Amino acid sequence: MYYVIIGATTISVEIMDWLMKSGGEVTLIDQDMKKIQLIQSSHGDVCSLGDPLDIDDLTNAGLGRADMVISSLEHDYENLILSQVAKIHFSVDKVVSLLYSSENKDLFSMLGVDVLIEVPDILISNIQEKLGQFLIEEI
Repeated sequence: MYYVIIGATTISVEIMDWLMKSGGEVTLIDQDMKKIQLIQSSHGDVCSLGDPLDIDDLTNAGLGRADMVISSLEHDYENLILSQVAKIHFSVDKVVSLLYSSENKDLFSMLGVDVLIEVPDILISNIQEKLGQFLIEEI
């Protein structure tokens, strides 16, 4: 499968590693040259330099042949726009998006985003799991 990940973040690099280890072909697109160079120094030629919200740059990154697009930009509105562009303009089958505000969950679902990764829920669950052991009183 061919995956395109939008946005060079710590989360997206971990996702990229996981997908590559599972045998997937991955391209990561970002507009920050320093981030691209850093990722390529450790992962090889897997990045595309470009604006994640520019149709030409997305075309150059291979969205037209992507089986799945994962939008990991820092704002819900950017992830929603990108998800719509991937679904409608590029006819991508599966679109995954990070979601930062649960208020936007219904909107993302209504507009066809296939998988939502709710960042605050994941963080809270992780914190509760790690701190939970300290909250149990001994009897």
